[in-house]
Amino acid sequence: MRSFLLLALSSVGLTSSFAQTLQWQVPLANDYLGNPSANYLGHLGDIEISPVTGRINVLRKDDVNWSSNFSLASYSSNGTLLWHNVYSVGPLANEPYTLTLGEDDANYLAGSYNSNGARGKLVCKIGTSGVLDWFYNSRLTGDESDSYVGRIIKIGETLCTGGFWQGNAGQRGVLFGFNASDGTPLYANNLFDNIRGFAYGYAAKNSRDQLLISGTAYDHPSGYLEAIDRRGADGTAFGSGFQGVPSRLQQSFVIGVNDADSILTAGRYGEIAGSPHWRPTYRKTSPRYDASVRFDMPFYSNELISSGLGNGTWNVVCDDYGNAIFATETHSTITGTDLTLMCFDPKMNLKWRRVLDYGEVDFTPSEVELLKTFNGYSYIVVNATTGTGTDVAHLSCIDDKTGEVKWEVESNIRSVSPYGGSSALEIDNSGGVYWAGNFVNTFGQVTPMLRKYLPEAPRNDVRCLLGFGSNISGILGIGSESPAQIAIPTQISGHRNLESIAAGSFGAVSAVADHCKSWGFNDRGQLMDNSTVTKIRPEPVTGEFQTKTLVAGENHGVCRRADGEVFAWGDNSYGQIANGSAIQPEWIRIAGPTNAIGAGYNTTFYINDNDLCFATGQNNAGQLGDGTFVGRAGFGYVRKSATTVFGNIRAATGGRNHSLFLDWGNRVWGTGSNTNGQLGDTAIGVSTQYVKLISNFTNVKSIACGEYSSYAVKNDGTLWAWGANNRGQLGDGTTTRRLTPVQIMIPGTVTQVSAGKEHCLALTSDGFVYSWGANSQGQLGNGTLFDSRIPTRVRGIFSAKIIEAGSNQSYVEGQYLTQNRRVAVSAGEIP
Repeated sequence: MRSFLLLALSSVGLTSSFAQTLQWQVPLANDYLGNPSANYLGHLGDIEISPVTGRINVLRKDDVNWSSNFSLASYSSNGTLLWHNVYSVGPLANEPYTLTLGEDDANYLAGSYNSNGARGKLVCKIGTSGVLDWFYNSRLTGDESDSYVGRIIKIGETLCTGGFWQGNAGQRGVLFGFNASDGTPLYANNLFDNIRGFAYGYAAKNSRDQLLISGTAYDHPSGYLEAIDRRGADGTAFGSGFQGVPSRLQQSFVIGVNDADSILTAGRYGEIAGSPHWRPTYRKTSPRYDASVRFDMPFYSNELISSGLGNGTWNVVCDDYGNAIFATETHSTITGTDLTLMCFDPKMNLKWRRVLDYGEVDFTPSEVELLKTFNGYSYIVVNATTGTGTDVAHLSCIDDKTGEVKWEVESNIRSVSPYGGSSALEIDNSGGVYWAGNFVNTFGQVTPMLRKYLPEAPRNDVRCLLGFGSNISGILGIGSESPAQIAIPTQISGHRNLESIAAGSFGAVSAVADHCKSWGFNDRGQLMDNSTVTKIRPEPVTGEFQTKTLVAGENHGVCRRADGEVFAWGDNSYGQIANGSAIQPEWIRIAGPTNAIGAGYNTTFYINDNDLCFATGQNNAGQLGDGTFVGRAGFGYVRKSATTVFGNIRAATGGRNHSLFLDWGNRVWGTGSNTNGQLGDTAIGVSTQYVKLISNFTNVKSIACGEYSSYAVKNDGTLWAWGANNRGQLGDGTTTRRLTPVQIMIPGTVTQVSAGKEHCLALTSDGFVYSWGANSQGQLGNGTLFDSRIPTRVRGIFSAKIIEAGSNQSYVEGQYLTQNRRVAVSAGEIP
């Protein structure tokens, strides 16, 4: 199931420094736009980074001829062009497209087109090699004279995109749904049936895969209304509401969703004292989705609006810690055009304000659109035109903690066109910043360029132990039993540069060479200190273990020394440590010499020098594989049949009532219960008494078990899972149990997997940790208590070496960047 320990190495000094470094830049592929020196090169659309392969896809639209063409180019993480194609999609496509990527690595695009004077909707799918799989466009039915399609969101197998249309009855918002596999229209629902007005499709998705739509509605004579309409993937509303404003709301609102699923919207409204002043406003709506406004803050003052000039564009984004970063263009006859940034904590307290002075630079509408946040930094692109007509584009990196500008770069745009400075921005899981835009070279040629800026990693070699999740009885070892749940990585003192850790349901044990520490609940002697006293912080355990491997069941632990001898302690209610007493509060020898050890919830395994496997403990479902359903208080052979023992084994592990084994042929075997398909067999509910092979599943290098689920890492670094999935613990985007292995899509190469009760952790070769599944105790470390059906990176953790999932808690050994941008350092060494 899990492993129970930790090893430490010597530490070195550290510093923390992040800076802008241009890793590479490449010209975007030539396309239908022709001569790269032309002055009007078109509009850069979105950048998307594939969660599957890490490739960077860049979208471009032809604004030169107002034609229906657009192009898509795909690049590797080192800037190599993988493929490029040009697409023609109708008589006239004149709205910027939006791009999203599905779990299958296909591109989905949305936009609008014009046919016989009426614009309609456009949605298409482009496969992983650039081939157009399907395309759908159509005028909206009815009396519309104008229609648009906005942001596209993929929820399961449904593509959702918002928009509006204008006809004889006025303007009205529309929400569209399409089948992601073939483009079949599923629905087109009006957002505001009783209002003459419009809504625009600013959209986001929360942790429950619910679609959130934000926009504005116009209703004479009362002026503009803010409206937030939230609909599920089937197009039906699960909550909606309207909020009036004291004056005319100007244009649509943008939308953000923080880690607690609160909805954040921002926009502007005005006519102050009869003048067309615009003031930005920011609202936070309850995560209950009843449209109740918890905060409504108009941002206008002499600092933001002066001398009769109004505020322009805006944006809002949530950082990793629940803070909201708000950006707005500000005008002044004294200072010219500036960009004002504000940071608010989750309770709407202003943390800092920063004004970026661009002097004579003049912003044009909808140019402060690109605002992203990653690991405590916000990145913002500002496109503008100077007083001399020169187009410029700035990329700035802002420290979310202080508002300090860490670094800034500027493109050398020179009078190319109103779209010359158009840009696209995206950040990958390692913090790489990708910026695409039109750039001018030394010969005056305008060339679309893709650049990657790579922040420096923290300069240190010190790793520490971090815990998150359930802290009942102090099982996280942080020195306190409060709070009972901790949803962000928290340092456990007294450990540096460890090499392994093992965790059970109510305790953990760490070890360095021949020394051990333990902490947590101890009612069954799980902490091997010859007591049943609970510990809320790591304390040394007497004895010289010379430990090489440690594993843990639910309430017992097992270690294998360097000489192959096996010792165990803790709960023995089911005979899992094979010594006869119900509780064993100190370590005792139970086997040896051995090649490997393993544990299930109430079972223990060892593999001898001849690669034969032995088991003891609970056997109610046949999880010992000895041909019976009778528990054992001593080791017996694991068997293929009554006459054949199970040999050639390299690893063993177990869940609640099933067990998995890995042989030297890289094949996986299982025994015990199959109530949820955890044995990789379609014979649901059939328990086995002997091990059997999971067919057609090979090339495996490591295995793990959750309570009723199973996991395997293959030699190619891919991760596979099967069994129970009620909390999303299989990470395939569903809650459907899987009877045979399915691949879990994780960026990068997986090197380790560790399964808890209903959640899972994975470590990749680049040192990042991903988590998914149950999260009611914060065991995913993402700052929320909401389950996740797909793997998401645990932010702030770098250079991780070890992961360990307990029942409802998690441990990671690595470098951690705290919210104040400092690298966490363990206080003290293991003696």
